Formats: sequence, structure tokens, C-alpha cells
Amino acid sequence: MTSIIESNKPTKTQKTLGSSRIDVVASTKQRETGKDAAIKHFKYTDKIFYTATRAHHASLPVKLSRKNTRVKLFESLVSIVIAQQLGTAAADTIYARVVKACKGRLTSESVLRTHSVFLRKAGLSGTKTKTLKAIAMSIENNSLDLLSLHRLPEEAAAEILLSVWGLGPWSVDMFMMHSLGREDVFSAGDLGLVRAMEAIYNLPKNSPRSSLLAIAKKWSPYRTYASLLLWKTRDAT
Repeated sequence: MTSIIESNKPTKTQKTLGSSRIDVVASTKQRETGKDAAIKHFKYTDKIFYTATRAHHASLPVKLSRKNTRVKLFESLVSIVIAQQLGTAAADTIYARVVKACKGRLTSESVLRTHSVFLRKAGLSGTKTKTLKAIAMSIENNSLDLLSLHRLPEEAAAEILLSVWGLGPWSVDMFMMHSLGREDVFSAGDLGLVRAMEAIYNLPKNSPRSSLLAIAKKWSPYRTYASLLLWKTRDAT
């Protein structure tokens, strides 16, 4: 996960794109999951991708990480919002400052109790501050239950998250991948993924989203694993 392309306040059009981008696999058949199944799938559906990323296959996680408490899910979503358009070091520094501003405990209650001035002093922009407050308020008024998202299909979970002020498609995609552990998510708005795909497939810079999505479709239902490989390939160059 490197730099991103995302508006912090998604328009109605962006929300629609965010929901439709994450395809639900329309199959009731039991399928294999995890790293080995993903690599096997890439080998038979996209030889170019399989060969270009082979050096990083061993580093993939056997299973994707899932946050299984409301507190961990909230912390993860906050960290994703903070990381928008920032490098890892800067995002980590600001996250630590936000935790400190919230008296050492990052929860929806502590975020709401902390005055926006102190969150801004921790390094958050006005928009990110407003987004964190909106997430916390949605949790406190029971319109958002992060833990219940585990039980929903990708499209339904994405729609709920996108209804929160300031959460855009990129943030939702990252949360699906890294917090909910969904295997079939691809973010065409992530600059690192875009650049890696352009290099692998010899595409022109800033290729149309439709072209990227068409390629990524071949990786389904393991697009999250494909994304992890693309980031690793990008970081290695």
C-alpha cells in the first residue's frame, strides 16, 4: 500500500463506483481459500501475472488477517483514514499522536471526547478529523457495527461503510482487505497497484480504470492476494 487517489468526501457517483467495483462471486459452490489456492489460480488464469510476481509468492500470508473485535476494527479503520496520501512513517507518527491525544486509548468514545483542536495538533487535517468524528458517532449511535460487517457480502459491507461521511472507495477497499480479511477485493484507485500493473503489462501511464479492472477480473476470487503481490512487486523496484 503506497500512495492513493481518493477524495475524502466521496460523491454519490464515487459511492456507486465503490460498491460496484467490489464484485461478489456469484457461486454457491465451496471453493478453496488461502495462499495456495490463489497462486494456483493465477498460474492458470494469468501467466503474465504469475511469472512477474513469482519471486514474492512465498511471502504471501497463508490466510488473510481478520480483526475480530470492535476495538481492533475501529483502530484499523482509524489508521487507514490517517494513512490516506501519506507515507508509512508519517502515518505511523500521526497515529501515535492521535492515540496520545485520546489519552492512550483509541475508541469511538475517546475520539468523540477529544476536542478537534487536539486531533488537529496531532497532525490530522480538518477533513480527516471530521471523518474520524463521523466514524465514531456512527458507532456510538449504532448506525455502524464494524464487527457485524464480517457476516455481510462485500457489496453490502461496502455500502454501509461508504455511507459514513469521509469514507471513500480506497479506504473501504483497504479496510476490506486488511481488516475484514476479504479475499476478492481490488482497488483501482490505489496508485501503487496502478503503477505495478502498468509495469507488468506494459500499459501506458494513467491507463483507464476500465482496463485495469478488466485485467484484475482474471484474478477473481483472489484479488486481494493479487493486490498484495502487486504491492510487493512495486516495492521491490
